Amino acid sequence: MAGPNPFRAPSKRWSERRRAADSCLRSGDRFRHRGNDTGKILRGVAALATAATAVVAMCGAAQARPAEGDWNGCPYGAVCIWGQDRNPYLDPHPTNVYWSYGAHNLSNQYGDHYVFNVI
Repeated sequence: MAGPNPFRAPSKRWSERRRAADSCLRSGDRFRHRGNDTGKILRGVAALATAATAVVAMCGAAQARPAEGDWNGCPYGAVCIWGQDRNPYLDPHPTNVYWSYGAHNLSNQYGDHYVFNVI
């Protein structure tokens, strides 16, 4: 039969080591608490995560809103067009303001215009 015999008694050396380990555990030595630190850390992390979740749930979720204000007459979140020969730095009144995506009718728009997508 190949390999060690499972029915044979353990060697003397193994039993001596086992007795030495048992005596350390019974003596109240520092080795007695080995391995418990990981459990304490994990319990602490779990408690912190639970507390953080409770705080977020009580405060409510942050709501996204468009920015308030404008840039030279063009509100944030809009696309603005100034008429021909009008400078947005000097004239804070755009001729066209668009709030939605998609195609828009830009007929009768001739010449050079300033177009700003204010985000």
